[in-house]
Amino acid sequence: MKFTSLRAAAAIVASALAACSAPTGSAVSPAAMTHLEAGRVAAGSHSVLYVAEDATNAVYLFDPANIAAGPTGKITSGIQGPTALAVDPSGDLYVGNVRNVTVYKPGSSTPFKTLASKFGAPRNIVISADDTIAILFGGGVLNSGGLVIFDKGSAKPTRIIPVPLGNNTALTFRGAEIDGTDTLFVSINRYAFGPSGIFAFAPNSTHGAPTGLSAGIIGGFDSAGNLYNGDAGFICRYAPGGKTCAHRITNGLGSYVYFTVAADGTLFVPQQTFNGQTTGGQLVMYAPGAASPTATFNSSAFKSFRGAALGFVP
Repeated sequence: MKFTSLRAAAAIVASALAACSAPTGSAVSPAAMTHLEAGRVAAGSHSVLYVAEDATNAVYLFDPANIAAGPTGKITSGIQGPTALAVDPSGDLYVGNVRNVTVYKPGSSTPFKTLASKFGAPRNIVISADDTIAILFGGGVLNSGGLVIFDKGSAKPTRIIPVPLGNNTALTFRGAEIDGTDTLFVSINRYAFGPSGIFAFAPNSTHGAPTGLSAGIIGGFDSAGNLYNGDAGFICRYAPGGKTCAHRITNGLGSYVYFTVAADGTLFVPQQTFNGQTTGGQLVMYAPGAASPTATFNSSAFKSFRGAALGFVP
């Protein structure tokens, strides 16, 4: 799951990275890092990139200014088959596991809260700048799903929206994000008859309106309102309300999973294969507007990167 809606964390300054020509595997200068939306990041905190890894049942911490250096820490307590990740405005980390969502305070490796739903396993998590939390549960072969939404910091669900399988054989949630107007965008793929695509849920609404965009993997929005969405081998940037790919990335992408977008348009993409070959878990960063990777981490110690989110820790 993303960082336009999680703008409480740090981003990479577009002007600093635009001139960067660091080769794959190199570090990005920490001088290129800055906190956005001053006042929402606690004094003395620093930015962190969280990456879920299914094979080792852990969430790893990276320095987003230097992903090539590898993990700086990990969380294992309460983690089982992690996939989607999200961070709220307070810096709390939400982890979608096989059966539940575990929540961690910034800098903590032990969950303080657990969420679950009758709809089944959590598939995606998204959190807006005003602390609206949407969790996509369930789906799969012969299973329906549902959206559970906690609007604007509510301790209890304010909207519970069933997502029916219909006469299909499988339903898959492929990502979600909340834009600056608090509209929730959900990517739903139904096989074999549909309807599929990205659906927009207006604030307080329980009805998803078709956007005309295909059911790709949603990474998020940048601060300009551009949507980043794609599928195996490519990521597209769409202008606000646009239906045409304005910027397409293919170089360095294979079979990626839930990626995240910084407010300035920097992309952090975890993926499992590259050019059809297993990479052992590759994490790729693209500077704003870049068509090729700015930095890459690769290690045989990791087999199944599943998701990423930007946040901050003390």
